[in-house]
Amino acid sequence: MKSNKDFLKLFLFIIFSHISIYAQEKVWTSSSQPLQEMEEIRKLIKAPVFKDAEYNVADYGAVGDGLKKNTEAFKKAIEACSKAGGGKVIVPEGKFLTGPIYLKSNVNLHLKDKAIIVFSRDTKDYPIVLSRWEGMDCMNYSPQIYAYNETNIAITGTGTLDGNADAEHW
Repeated sequence: MKSNKDFLKLFLFIIFSHISIYAQEKVWTSSSQPLQEMEEIRKLIKAPVFKDAEYNVADYGAVGDGLKKNTEAFKKAIEACSKAGGGKVIVPEGKFLTGPIYLKSNVNLHLKDKAIIVFSRDTKDYPIVLSRWEGMDCMNYSPQIYAYNETNIAITGTGTLDGNADAEHW
């Protein structure tokens, strides 16, 4: 009986080590003209263009005290901006606590100098959405900034996006 177990262990070790070796092999393809190919890709990239309209999150109820959750205010400002054809959603100076921010088409989320968006650590604030993990589509908690099937979006400005991580919250 012991020899059967030893044989099985050896057999499994050999199988898994071969699987591991093959899984680590990489197939590299190379272009004979990498700089030309890179330039062709660069030409396909278009900078977003936005309508000249501003929507200040404070006008939608956001308070930059670092205490009040401003998720609804961000949502209302972004939806109003997108519905009107787009523009800049302005985050003024202050510390704005929020859950995830869902960007909509034609919206530029613009953080003014000394504007800080601090994301909530409460997992209840993050709904389950279609996301990607290591290149695979999956249902997972919403990222802090999310967009799905949206176009012409940007995050600009000199403010800070603070993920609010520590030793227990990543």
